[in-house]
Amino acid sequence: MFRLVSVGEGGLIQRRYHENDSDCGFGCLICNGSALAQMEERTTFTIEPAHRTVIKQYVVKEHIRPVQVKERIALGAVLPADVELQTVPEAWVTDVPEVRNYEYIDWNGKVVFVEPKTRKVVQIVE
Repeated sequence: MFRLVSVGEGGLIQRRYHENDSDCGFGCLICNGSALAQMEERTTFTIEPAHRTVIKQYVVKEHIRPVQVKERIALGAVLPADVELQTVPEAWVTDVPEVRNYEYIDWNGKVVFVEPKTRKVVQIVE
């Protein structure tokens, strides 16, 4: 059984193998960030404060229609299938490339980024 032990700077992870959940006899596997992406689904990403401003200004300027969702939205939550996701505008991708692979909604004055395949919330810009 593999268990995540730590995540270090630059996406470096360390996993420890325990036989029969005992502490005797273990081996370590160290992977870089790209290997991590292949092994585990990415659940969040970081947006710099200046980029957050660009995103919020776009939503206000373009009058993006807010989405009504009954459930509370939080990081890691899965949005219901009836919530219509918006394609990230090319202007955002140019200024904020980390949003390229996501879609979004405007919810309660917040921009919620969603992984389109799983519909999982990966970032909320307030």
